[in-house]
Amino acid sequence: MSKYSNDELKMFEKQDHLLLDMELKRAKQSGKGQFKVNVQAFDEVPNFKQHIWSWASKNGIDYSEEYDEFIFHIS
Repeated sequence: MSKYSNDELKMFEKQDHLLLDMELKRAKQSGKGQFKVNVQAFDEVPNFKQHIWSWASKNGIDYSEEYDEFIFHIS
């Protein structure tokens, strides 16, 4: 049985997307070509990699995973 309900999982996905939206906005305002987010910001949720993939796909952003960080490349 899942540790979280479907409603909780949807809430976590929204929170993950909000965090990524804020970091993207901050990076663009600073003129940066990339930004990093520590994996610990997401790892409580079992399907957090799906959240990251769906957000990046929706926004047309490439990303990579190195050690304990996700690196998002802004084009």
